[in-house]
Amino acid sequence: MSKNRRGFTIIEVVIFLAITSVIFIAIVLGTSNVMSRQRYNESTQNFAEFLRGIYSKLTSIENHGDGRSEKAIYGKLVTFGEKYNLDGEENTNNEVFAYDIIGDVSGVISGDNILSTLTKLNIDVVKNEGGKVTYAGIAESYSPRWMARIERTNDHELYRGAVIVVRSASTGIINTYVLKNEPDDHTKTIEVNQTVKANSTEAVFRNALNKFSNTTAADFCLYSEDGNIYNGYRRDVRINANARNSSGVEVMPLDDLTANACKKL
Repeated sequence: MSKNRRGFTIIEVVIFLAITSVIFIAIVLGTSNVMSRQRYNESTQNFAEFLRGIYSKLTSIENHGDGRSEKAIYGKLVTFGEKYNLDGEENTNNEVFAYDIIGDVSGVISGDNILSTLTKLNIDVVKNEGGKVTYAGIAESYSPRWMARIERTNDHELYRGAVIVVRSASTGIINTYVLKNEPDDHTKTIEVNQTVKANSTEAVFRNALNKFSNTTAADFCLYSEDGNIYNGYRRDVRINANARNSSGVEVMPLDDLTANACKKL
């Protein structure tokens, strides 16, 4: 008794391979997109946590870490877009830097202007000892996760600017100041590492104190090289105007265009 056996035709094989290829590509692209979003969101949240950590470190005024009781830590200077890193090399990795603001323990602390009052306590982020300019306290660096870029709100230019988070010498209340520029486009920063590298005695930080304001927020737009993850929108990490604690750092929602200051590109 004979049986007829029918195999696959060439056309059926081609159709099968084509469908399988389409499904495979869809799975790969879908997985890649999910991973890109996870990485991007992780870099955004990690950056926000870095900023919140600045406030957490200022829960109390401490004596300076090198044992000199006549000096105290009054705050942190956070800089964006410096030319050099802590090793004196070009800052090619989009590093952000945080410096202890060190000042005298005692002195004239009267007055309503917190920065002016702290200036009387000789606050600075660098010191000159025996002709050698070094950091006055701890200097730290932060690199955004997954090669994310911290950019300005209106374009894809690198964010350059500075934020001071400082405790009032008289009340102990934390205040936040953002560097103002002319115009306020965040194209300038405080070049602390360049000062140390050049062993310069120029009072770069102290001379810029009158350019800081506590009445405006700071918006940082996170950009990912992974592409248009959210249809061209970027996440906005904001330090609210004169934030008092870590709750003043927010990751703004993407679906609220009135809240998200990062323009779609």
